[in-house]
Amino acid sequence: MNGLSTQTPTPVLAVFALLSACSGRAVVSGEGDASTSGSADTSSSGSTVAPTTTIDPSNVTAPDSSSEAGSDESGCPGGSCTTDIGEQSCDLWAQDCPPGYKCSPFSNDGGSAWNDSHCVPIDAEPAGVGEPCTVTGSALTGVDDCVFGAFCWDVDRTGQGECYELCRGSESDPVCTDPTAECNVSADGVLIICLPTCDPVGQDCDEGYACYPALETFHCLPDPSPADGGYADPCEFVNVCDPGLFCAAPERVPGCVGASGCCSEFCDLELGDPDASCAGAAQGQVCVPWFEEGMAPPALAHVGACSLPE
Repeated sequence: MNGLSTQTPTPVLAVFALLSACSGRAVVSGEGDASTSGSADTSSSGSTVAPTTTIDPSNVTAPDSSSEAGSDESGCPGGSCTTDIGEQSCDLWAQDCPPGYKCSPFSNDGGSAWNDSHCVPIDAEPAGVGEPCTVTGSALTGVDDCVFGAFCWDVDRTGQGECYELCRGSESDPVCTDPTAECNVSADGVLIICLPTCDPVGQDCDEGYACYPALETFHCLPDPSPADGGYADPCEFVNVCDPGLFCAAPERVPGCVGASGCCSEFCDLELGDPDASCAGAAQGQVCVPWFEEGMAPPALAHVGACSLPE
């Protein structure tokens, strides 16, 4: 999955509130460079033991390709649209492009960040949501072979990705067709993608993905499998920690010195002795609730974080 942020991670202290996935509330994220999923500012109600939910921008994939964008014939079934509409901006929520075109996020300056939206031709034989897709030029052109209302995301270096549904409705009242997904708004509103939610303790994501925090919920994001990312390893981005771990504020992890944060574990509050499951238990780490009191969705009330006490 591709998302963005170049925000400097800001250490915060306690536990942040999380609304349930069925609330319909958008998960609003910050601006920044392309990476593997929606990032998030941690200045929501309450705070977290994690210093950041920013995603590692090194996971950006912009495949080399000299292929051209889809033709008008392939994008305009039955010849229902004009031959050439030129460069036309659009509203992602309204999907107000001419017939045969769809509104897609892109980089208007050739950079590494999605910062605008424009109309692109719809492929003659488009791929559906959840199906493999191909981008034209790079992951940042916005030109792909996904159906209307979908976007090719989680693109690898060969230009292959997966079609994800774009959020519908409005930012104040977003809609995702999949009841297990939640609208993730990032890049100053340029990316509006329905992402699956998950359980960070159970790690119930598909193969190749891991469950990481994203502002007020948890999302399945690509697991980049870096060389490090184990307990107490330095981290700056949420998805560089191994599955089952998160990037914690340095003062929450024993021996974490001189780093923006260090990886620590999620823990299960419903275990008989949840503190004992923490790798740093001997150094004083305890299993603390991830959510503020009364704010945990019932399905995630067991989620805790291994942390040194305040």
